[in-house]
Amino acid sequence: MFAPEVIDLMKRDRIIRKARLALSFVNEPRVKVVEIAPPNKLTYDRRTFDAVVREFLLARGFLRLPNARVAHAS
Repeated sequence: MFAPEVIDLMKRDRIIRKARLALSFVNEPRVKVVEIAPPNKLTYDRRTFDAVVREFLLARGFLRLPNARVAHAS
């Protein structure tokens, strides 16, 4: 699925029990799998690309931190 399809799916009147995101990075052959399970479970390997994944999750509302500031891409 692509991002617009995921967003459309999440807008429907359904309950999301678990979501797995496969994030790919430039010049990196393996994808980064992020698993999200409401209400507050987030699982991913933080050894590589941790800051990038965290910014992605914050920017898209999957992760919230107290007083978090996210630089939105324009």
